[in-house]
Amino acid sequence: MITRRAFIVSLTGSLLAAPLAARAQQPTTVYRIGFLLPSLPPPPGTPRLAPPDVDAGLRDLGYVPGQNVVYEVRYGFDPDALTVAAEELVRSKVDLLYAWGTTSTIAARRATTTLPIVLCNVRDPVGQGFVNSLAHPGGNVTGLSETPSAEIAGKLLELLTEAVPRPSRIAVVWNSLTFGGTFYLDEVQKAASALKVGLRPIDMHGGSDFGDQFETLRRERITGAVVLPDPTFWPHREALLAAAAKERVAVIYGTTEFARVGGFMAYGSNSRAIARRSATFIDRILRGAKPGDLPVEQPAKLELLINLKTAKALGLTIPPSLLARADEVIQ
Repeated sequence: MITRRAFIVSLTGSLLAAPLAARAQQPTTVYRIGFLLPSLPPPPGTPRLAPPDVDAGLRDLGYVPGQNVVYEVRYGFDPDALTVAAEELVRSKVDLLYAWGTTSTIAARRATTTLPIVLCNVRDPVGQGFVNSLAHPGGNVTGLSETPSAEIAGKLLELLTEAVPRPSRIAVVWNSLTFGGTFYLDEVQKAASALKVGLRPIDMHGGSDFGDQFETLRRERITGAVVLPDPTFWPHREALLAAAAKERVAVIYGTTEFARVGGFMAYGSNSRAIARRSATFIDRILRGAKPGDLPVEQPAKLELLINLKTAKALGLTIPPSLLARADEVIQ
């Protein structure tokens, strides 16, 4: 026998539980993010992965691949290939495009003027016409720039001349196919003139001939090199680092992570922190924010990293004054 009170309690509990059960049974929204990366595609059968720091940032915000987010990753090592990849992503109906580097952002902009685009590791987004201003981007693009000005190129050369015995010539590795190449090359040439150092430009479009190029430097007795900031060099870091080590060339990089994986020196913004931070832009847009309303962020500071283990292998002793200015010394 059910009493009136028991019936009311039971009915009330059922009414309260019903909305909760309904909410629990609602399907989770699965977002699709299109990643556009300036690199050669991985070998067949190799997983296509989003940049690990972006993925880590998204996981911190509750996005789990395969559960509530899907990554569509495309690659291209030249502007035409990236444009084709961007158009493919737009046709696949992704919710947002993530463009790593300037060339990828150009390709993304060519592919769409309406789909949200989050840029990362881009120099001078205002000057290139990606956004109206840093504070008020407008349009469909926002994100994080990396190095704030071309002056970093001259600083890289200056730091290298402090770290190695006074060189008469220094190689400069750049990529003429990307905006970053020409953006920085003029500045490093000005710095070389002021420092009275000769430059040996090496225009690199891929990682296959780093060994040959650095062997040429050894024959020309060039023992120092500057690798200008460019996201296309990072995928070929193993070949680049191996060539520098084999030919005993002291290299300073415009991407800080190179020093952490064995490079001699690096100076620039913390690219890993920037990549992780960029996940917050993805999150805010997926939650309804308009890209044009989200101010573009710039790095707060530039960091100097010195790898003493690599310096020792090269037979170099870093001046104490330079060590004292380093933000990170890798033993």
